[in-house]
Amino acid sequence: MEEKETQKFWEKAEKQLRGLSARAVKIGKGLQQEALYGVKISKLKVEEMGLESKKAKLLQEIGNETFKLVKANKLKNSKISKVCAQVDRINREIKKKKAISSSLKKKISEGIKKL
Repeated sequence: MEEKETQKFWEKAEKQLRGLSARAVKIGKGLQQEALYGVKISKLKVEEMGLESKKAKLLQEIGNETFKLVKANKLKNSKISKVCAQVDRINREIKKKKAISSSLKKKISEGIKKL
């Protein structure tokens, strides 16, 4: 009788192992598919960022050309003129800060020479 019980136990265990194995394979395939989707999404995101970068460069180029046209009085638009005036103010501030920075660098250089 023990032999029959042992046989049933092993048959049951084998059936359960086959079921677990089949489920593990199914899960593995599902994970593989999800990973492929993740790779595709990542690739699309990289491509999207590249396109966004190209767009930003083109918009910057448009802005630079528009600024030049406004400065040359070849383009009249009050809104754009106001923005260009802001750019002019910022350019003056940048120029001042560069001059201060240059002066400080010169002082540092002179101070180091004295050491």
